[in-house]
Amino acid sequence: KAAEQGHMGGQVNLGVCYERGDGVAKDPARAAELYEKAAVQASGQFCLGVCYREGIGAVKDASRATELFGKAAQQGHSDGQFHLGLCYQDGKGVAKGLAKTAERS
Repeated sequence: KAAEQGHMGGQVNLGVCYERGDGVAKDPARAAELYEKAAVQASGQFCLGVCYREGIGAVKDASRATELFGKAAQQGHSDGQFHLGLCYQDGKGVAKGLAKTAERS
């Protein structure tokens, strides 16, 4: 109900349920939709970034994933910071740059 009422934490949590199939039928597209709604906050941005990176309910898009990890990282989201660092380390969605990796991680 919280997700239906626009509660971002509820949207992220319900998205995780749909992504994993916990308590509901597995539906990656629905998970991505819920993460998109919650993408104004760091957790939603991070989860949506994972969807774009892995192609979970969305077309794989390394640039979009990196952008979302960056937004989450700017808000202090530690997983967003870590995954943004990996993007720079591996050159996924950005030019490979180990100096930038150390700065961002």
